[in-house]
Amino acid sequence: MNDRGNPMNDDNENAAQPAPSEALADARKTFKEGNYTPEEFLGALLKVCPLRNAPEEAELTVRQIALAYSAAIEKSRADAEGNRPAHFLGDSEREALERRARPPEPLPFSCSVRNDPAPAPLLQGPYGQTLLAAGEVGVLAGAGGAGKSYLTLQIAAAAARARQDEAKEPRGVLPVDIGPNGRPERYLFGVADGVVVVTYEDALKRMDMRLQAIDPLAEVPVLARPKPLFSVFGRGDYGRSASWSEDWSRIQLTAPGMVIIDTGPKAMNGETLDAGAVIAFLQAVEEECAAIGCAALVLCHDTKAARDSHQAGSSVGAGAIAGTAQWHDTPRCVLHLSRRRRGSEERLLECVKSSYGKDGWGAQLADAASEDGSEFAGLRATQL
Repeated sequence: MNDRGNPMNDDNENAAQPAPSEALADARKTFKEGNYTPEEFLGALLKVCPLRNAPEEAELTVRQIALAYSAAIEKSRADAEGNRPAHFLGDSEREALERRARPPEPLPFSCSVRNDPAPAPLLQGPYGQTLLAAGEVGVLAGAGGAGKSYLTLQIAAAAARARQDEAKEPRGVLPVDIGPNGRPERYLFGVADGVVVVTYEDALKRMDMRLQAIDPLAEVPVLARPKPLFSVFGRGDYGRSASWSEDWSRIQLTAPGMVIIDTGPKAMNGETLDAGAVIAFLQAVEEECAAIGCAALVLCHDTKAARDSHQAGSSVGAGAIAGTAQWHDTPRCVLHLSRRRRGSEERLLECVKSSYGKDGWGAQLADAASEDGSEFAGLRATQL
């Protein structure tokens, strides 16, 4: 028994262990009284509750404890007003606790889904290939001022019009091949459904001004300047922020086909170098997208070496994105956008990575103006 009188934290392996029912009762009391830190409570619960041998009512009890404890931790994060709580339960520990509260499920065989339809493309490339489907995340990298935000707003506007028009086929974005009848025969992108834009860059009014220049009839839902979705307190110490659930619930209400996050590092409160945090963030976004049935495109800044490679006519490769290599390795699709040279209106777009189709393709883009020519209205494709 330790100095706080807790038999669950006894370091003596030969000490008699309480029966599961006694252990669960003690765990409930521990949680209710709040006498122990999260780390002590978690370790104690996992140590004395071998659920494989516990009755069904014991599993239910631990599940209730796990959910209540998870809610208490979320509240402690919110009460801390963005500051790191004195005792912090990370996602991995919380998932371990909740996993113990569920009976295991058998692994499925791949052939069990053989007759299921292929994932519907939510973002297509110029050759009809799927860049992103539901539950998948891609990255668009580029320097500040390269036109990333405008390019994604053009995608969002096209998606909005497709939804408003109840289109059955993906809507084309940026025509690149014009046929003899004057109609586009190929588009740089195809987008299937509505898009939500989560921006840390601009206020809502500024976003409306940009979208009005691109397509004044497009109705694009925007979450402008929210709090960071992900909290990183230090290396190996990160998790979903207190506003995560509410923000994703608001996104889900619009039933989008894709979510654009501008930018990923700002959604992570500035973190770019912690590989574990970046993987956890992108996987958490994938989980939300899978639940909604949408994809996500995350904007990031690039490296100087990537810009130099583009200007020299070379592929930017895996080093296109500033920060850890996981910004390149974890997403299903990576695009890079840069100016041909400083101050130039010409841009170069390259598909650096595509997990499910042709990559290595590129396109030349240039500035586009509004219909009356008075305003900058994003980009236009000049050559594939």
